[in-house]
Amino acid sequence: MDERRDVEMALKIFLHKVFSDVAPGLVMMLESHVRLKLGKDLATSIIEEPNKVYEVLSKVMSEEALRILDKAIARYVFNKYHVRVDDSLLTELNKGSNKNLIRAALKLYGKIS
Repeated sequence: MDERRDVEMALKIFLHKVFSDVAPGLVMMLESHVRLKLGKDLATSIIEEPNKVYEVLSKVMSEEALRILDKAIARYVFNKYHVRVDDSLLTELNKGSNKNLIRAALKLYGKIS
């Protein structure tokens, strides 16, 4: 098994399923902006350049909107899947950290795929 490929797949499923349920259409908008600015899909960019992903996200949405989205994602994941995830998955990308987002995606991989 290729661990990198598993992480990418888990992230793609997490982003598309969870984001689509929390904010329909948002993941398509974010995906297109990230691809336009960074030349890679959202999941790959989160793995390789989390701080640059945050820069793109913060240009599309305010930092306050990102914090609210973080909390909505954490609440949704807990209510729907009974799994606790960090409530700063997106805002921590600003620090170059993707660990909690990847951890959340891997936790839910079997539950939502």
